[in-house]
Amino acid sequence: MKAIVSLNHLDFHGLAILAAAQKIHPDAIVVLPPIYQHAVKRFLDDYKTDFSFQHDGKLSWNEVDEIVYVDWEDEKQESLYRSLPASAVETNLWRTIKATKRGVPITTLLYEMKRKQISVTAIEATLFALGLYSSTHHLTLPSTTASDGDACAYLLEKGADLRVVNDYLQQAPLAEKIASVMSKPVITVQTSQLIDEVWQTLLRSGHSGFPVVDETGALAGVITRMDLAKARQFGMGEAQVTEVMSMPNITLRANDSIDAACAHLAYNQVGRLPVVGDNNEPIGIVTRTDIVRSLYPNKHAVAPSELASYFGKQTCSFLQKIGAFADELQVPVYLVGGLVRDFFLKRPHKDIDLVVEGDGIAFAKQLATAFGGSVRSHESFGTATWANEQDIDIVTCRKEFYLQKGALPTVRPASIYEDLARRDFSINAMAIQINRSSFGNVLDVFQGKQALIDKHIRILHPLSFIEDPTRLFRAVRFGLRLNFSLSSETIHQATKTGAALHHISAKRLRQELDLLANEGVLFEGFRQLADLHVWTTLFGSRFSERAWRHMANLQQHGLNDGMFFLLAGAVDCTRLDVASRYALTKQEKRLVEETSLPVWQQLAPTASLGEAHRDLARISSEIVRFYSEAELPLSPLLRRYAEKRTQFKPLLTGADLLKAGYQPGPVFTQWLLEIECLQLDGHIATKDQALAWIAEKT
Repeated sequence: MKAIVSLNHLDFHGLAILAAAQKIHPDAIVVLPPIYQHAVKRFLDDYKTDFSFQHDGKLSWNEVDEIVYVDWEDEKQESLYRSLPASAVETNLWRTIKATKRGVPITTLLYEMKRKQISVTAIEATLFALGLYSSTHHLTLPSTTASDGDACAYLLEKGADLRVVNDYLQQAPLAEKIASVMSKPVITVQTSQLIDEVWQTLLRSGHSGFPVVDETGALAGVITRMDLAKARQFGMGEAQVTEVMSMPNITLRANDSIDAACAHLAYNQVGRLPVVGDNNEPIGIVTRTDIVRSLYPNKHAVAPSELASYFGKQTCSFLQKIGAFADELQVPVYLVGGLVRDFFLKRPHKDIDLVVEGDGIAFAKQLATAFGGSVRSHESFGTATWANEQDIDIVTCRKEFYLQKGALPTVRPASIYEDLARRDFSINAMAIQINRSSFGNVLDVFQGKQALIDKHIRILHPLSFIEDPTRLFRAVRFGLRLNFSLSSETIHQATKTGAALHHISAKRLRQELDLLANEGVLFEGFRQLADLHVWTTLFGSRFSERAWRHMANLQQHGLNDGMFFLLAGAVDCTRLDVASRYALTKQEKRLVEETSLPVWQQLAPTASLGEAHRDLARISSEIVRFYSEAELPLSPLLRRYAEKRTQFKPLLTGADLLKAGYQPGPVFTQWLLEIECLQLDGHIATKDQALAWIAEKT
């Protein structure tokens, strides 16, 4: 027996290819995959007597001795059919289709049928037209060819019914299940909670309402922002939410259609409806935004070949395996963030980061069970690292909210759209789905791709920098790394960050400066941050040009460290108290103290090296170098002294004095320092001369 098989998640184009392949191979049977679109199922139910298709689970696979693959890049890839016989002869019709490049695949098969004078019935022509129109967006895609147009004319001649085509293609999105578009997980509140408490939850989450559940977890009501606001206006903040919640007149089930949801939303004039499970527990929310997003999906996608070219064939194949496995678990999984940005920019990537809608740690463990490897998890963050062919970081989609300015965020599980919305800039808020059913689909709700084209760093909302002021430092760093500029709106909001900058902890600010230093752009970053009023806010005044020249000298001569740049600004503004705030270690606190010593005003620029050493010997070499790069009258002397100090080898040590018979005491320190000063000034050159000098003193 010969069987024709295709990929899972069958659409109309895939079904048309299967039917056309059977016309070319009349001795074969078409075996439908386990999963296909709802509209395809409706068509098969409506016209089941017109086609002789079989279902995967109803076929005796042990009787199959030849398999014809269509819509299949590589017959060796993991099959979603459960029982394909390994001994069967294999024919890959897909490769032949792709090699002709005549148009979309159904066009190529129709050309072959026409050449062989294979008859076509009216309903078959209608199915082929469904495949042709759906794969070319009604012949409007730029890739549509003249051959596709000829194929359309041929099908009309054979009796294709465009009314049927229009009906199925228009209704297909609306016939999809609610489960495919609902937002999850759901934030719920308890019937026992107080109105003020729920109000705070609403402010933190950014939602406009919640389902209310009883002690069993079943839906008891719904409460909206307006309900809560009115209750608080009337002094009911200490009342339970049950006092003002509404009973849910309408709920949806996961298997209800999008069309049904549209009807309920319109008839009841509401913006959202709860989706409940078998025990009346909330499992999702459907909003008008969810509906619009499903009807007008992001059409942009990247071809598997593009991903293979970027990641390498082995890694891309591995991602496809992960996506296929995720399909079986019904877990949406995405490449996300900086990895997607670097893919579009064709910049090298370091790590692979995946986000999943659901439990990221559980998904990582399931991957390890299925494919091998080990998992390191971080329960508090909902993250895991799966070590297999390579380390892959897997993160639960999450939403963040900030309890106060500059604080670290509080997180909770969320949808992919909420996860993207929490990110810093539009260029980092893109995702590429790797599920086999949607492999290569790009989620770009914040126009990150356009920002890459414009070479702009753009925040996602006006309060972004107030919410997390460290984003301002990251904006500058990404701009310098990518040679991008901040968008006008981003600059406007950055300059309004103001007092929120004071909420950045010393550790976080220093970490951001270290990242700038590690990328070799600390000076340029400091300059741009000054243009955004960061240092004026923190130090109370602008840095002078002399301070900027000081910083440039520091970077040029190896003191490329955020602490020294802060010190340069502090010295310029006479605000060492600010620099002290960002000193994290004992050594750095000592540097701040040494910066304010009176010696820098007292030491004469004309002093000898020995005289300088007498005052500076106990001061750290870093601060000597720091002041040597400042535009001070003293700086030339300090440069000579710093250079000499790095090469200096004392003639005597305390051990030498003990060996010479002297009794130890505080005088040792005085003698050794004086010997070093004489040595630096060239008055003493040997150990014997040094010992003779001490002998004279005693």
